[in-house]
Amino acid sequence: MTRLQVMERYKIPKTTLYRWIAKYGTQKF
Repeated sequence: MTRLQVMERYKIPKTTLYRWIAKYGTQKF
């Protein structure tokens, strides 16, 4: 799944998503 699909599905705020990216990198997505 792409990050946008995750956001659409789970209604994740962009700020939270950016924190995840900063913490875990893009491999988690």
